[in-house]
Amino acid sequence: SKMVSASTLQVNQELEGTVVKVEPYGAFIDVGANRNGLLHIQKVADLIGSYVDKETGLQEAGLERGARVRVMVVENQKKR
Repeated sequence: SKMVSASTLQVNQELEGTVVKVEPYGAFIDVGANRNGLLHIQKVADLIGSYVDKETGLQEAGLERGARVRVMVVENQKKR
């Protein structure tokens, strides 16, 4: 699939992606753009309605490396 520029992604756009990296603060999702998206741990906690404990909690929520996810763009910060 062709790489899209991350800057062309629209807020509220829904995308399918793959978890490529799990950090204490969230999961990085490859959505086929030239930059990976960050799914922040607080968003995950809000979605599942409970506290998420760093990498372990994210993995328990189904966000281990290689997992396929549907995500929505909530903000798109320009690269500095």
